[in-house]
Amino acid sequence: MEIKNTYYEIYQVRAKEKFAFMDWERIENFNLDWSFKPYKRVWAGFEDTKDDYNLLERLFVKFNVNHPIGFKGHSMSVSDIVKINHTVDEDEAKYYFCDSFGWKDITKEVKGE
Repeated sequence: MEIKNTYYEIYQVRAKEKFAFMDWERIENFNLDWSFKPYKRVWAGFEDTKDDYNLLERLFVKFNVNHPIGFKGHSMSVSDIVKINHTVDEDEAKYYFCDSFGWKDITKEVKGE
């Protein structure tokens, strides 16, 4: 089994936004253009992983229980977005929304597909 070194970025919505910390069902009503303007990239890194959902769960624990040195964001929470890319090709990046229960793949929304 080959483990990949996967690049990820964590984005958190600015607290002043009306939709901060809202779940996917409610945030859809805001018709966001997904330009990431209301979001701030708070961390980026590499992790060895087999799949996206394994990485998402590991990141959730890491950014709630044992924040890395230098991390300035809040604990990972609802409305945060994680970008995952297993290659250097940006077209292959996937985006996941931290929902009330689990993760929602929002790649199509972000890429306008």
